[in-house]
Amino acid sequence: MNAEQTSSAVTPALAIATVGVLIGLADLPYGYYMLLRLVLCGISLFLLFGANLVLRDWHGWALGGFAVLYNPLLPVRLGEKAIWVGLNIATSRCSG
Repeated sequence: MNAEQTSSAVTPALAIATVGVLIGLADLPYGYYMLLRLVLCGISLFLLFGANLVLRDWHGWALGGFAVLYNPLLPVRLGEKAIWVGLNIATSRCSG
């Protein structure tokens, strides 16, 4: 993938992340949230390592944090949905 192809892949990835997170604000089955974790972790890792982007320090840390937070293999358990809603809004603000 050259730089032009990579940058053209970033916009759809961010759109998918934003829409997925906003849909996740609704009360949906647990399976949707597990799928969302997989997608968000993958997009975060893609943007961090695969997209050849020049990132500010805090962007890299934020994407790394999102990859850890949303990883499906060792899920972070925060308990209450209200906490996840706040994190989802923060994620959509960073990706949108």
